[in-house]
Amino acid sequence: MDWSRPLDGLEDVAWDEFERGGAVAADLASLARATPERARPIADDIDLLLEHCNIYQPAAVPAVGFLARIAAAHPCDEVSAQALRLIDEIAFGWTDGATDEERQARRAELRTVLVSSVPALREAARVVPGVRRQALRQVEQISTGVLPGGFWDPRWHGVARAFVDRAAARVRVVTVGGRSLLLTIGFGGPAAFWDPATGEPVGPARPRDGDGDVGGPLILTKAELAAAGRGLPEVEFLALGKAAGHARLRRWRGWSRLVPRASSPLDRIKGARVPYESAGRPCVAIGVSGALRRFDATTGDEIGAEIAFGDGDLPPAVCAYQQDGRTILAVGAHRQIHRLDAATGEPAGPLLDGHPEEVTGLAATSVGGRPTLYAATEQGVFRWDARTGTPWPAAFDQYENGS
Repeated sequence: MDWSRPLDGLEDVAWDEFERGGAVAADLASLARATPERARPIADDIDLLLEHCNIYQPAAVPAVGFLARIAAAHPCDEVSAQALRLIDEIAFGWTDGATDEERQARRAELRTVLVSSVPALREAARVVPGVRRQALRQVEQISTGVLPGGFWDPRWHGVARAFVDRAAARVRVVTVGGRSLLLTIGFGGPAAFWDPATGEPVGPARPRDGDGDVGGPLILTKAELAAAGRGLPEVEFLALGKAAGHARLRRWRGWSRLVPRASSPLDRIKGARVPYESAGRPCVAIGVSGALRRFDATTGDEIGAEIAFGDGDLPPAVCAYQQDGRTILAVGAHRQIHRLDAATGEPAGPLLDGHPEEVTGLAATSVGGRPTLYAATEQGVFRWDARTGTPWPAAFDQYENGS
């Protein structure tokens, strides 16, 4: 392919059918011949034209193909770098659409364009040393399905949907009287309990009998709350207490002793964490900025290299569960769930894709004897059969795709 002609076909796109499409096409032409000094301002202008209220407009889909070819044409190092930056912004961003079906269709179109852009990205990696790492990372993420993410496998279209239809920033599994319950903590909204098998709300379980704060339903006594919440981070313990009927928990003498305090250097690493065992030794996995790190909990030694998940600034969500005698780490990043062997860090199954928003919390428990994952997003909690990778409510034995 003649990479010196990156704008071939630009006039064949019906840019006028897109909002601000003509301006996007003009800026793409300007970027293809930009000087190093002008590359960033033009790229920023393209981003402003394509993005509105953190959502990328339909014109972003055809723009990606031209950006990849511009990077390969290499007018200068800065142009190639800015073109690849825009591809990342669009691929990891939110996509416009009036309905979930429209958004899913737009993500599928973007996936097609990204796949067709792989040769251009490989060429950019070959001719521009300064962007080689980024371009090859994009190729790998396209090949493995990480980019663009956020759309259901065709098998799940019209089938998969949220298990709990309420926005959730975090999800936890807590045990009360031998029974597992889901605890969801909203984006500024109330916390709540749910049955992990049915998705039905739980509570109140008993009359108040003076053991709680007057005015709200009492779901857990203080003794049950102490058992269920031991070891939770402070903000989650307080949310658990409020959901259980103890809105003024800070007045309860001794509550703070249930919240873990920093006692080792690992406790000072900021990010989502989960304890687990590997080869009989206690370990901890911590989601840090855009990556997962594993440590020996006794010695503090890091286990293997950190595992990166794109260029995200947010720490990925993480949880652990048992499957066939081994520990699996589930990691939520970029609207997807990655399943990793805790001992080796290697993939333990295909990506679980289809979440309409970023996965901000993960939890695991057993339902009917099967390991089950729950992913918290701003559009609800999604449930997955952890063994087969089947989303609720599809029958797990009908579509097996995994580990």
